[in-house]
Amino acid sequence: MASKKNKNEISKFLDDLAGRLSSVAGTEKDLMQEFQGGEIRISKDDKGARVNARIDAMMKGEEFDESSTPTEELETTDEDMMEELANREIDKILGD
Repeated sequence: MASKKNKNEISKFLDDLAGRLSSVAGTEKDLMQEFQGGEIRISKDDKGARVNARIDAMMKGEEFDESSTPTEELETTDEDMMEELANREIDKILGD
């Protein structure tokens, strides 16, 4: 009987652990969807943030103020936007 009790305790522990891990994973996924799903995109630098803001403005049909954009960055705007749009599509396909 002690053996069966230990198995039940271990089973209960593992079920509880799996439930907690699932809950944490679900919360993390929800947070990532909130940040990456469209409303908020995280960038590693100012240039990336401007690229995301340009794309968001374009998708909303709004103008993006380029007055504070460094001149050298303006030369690569189209390429940067195409790369970010491709990354967003890849994220959609992969579900990230």
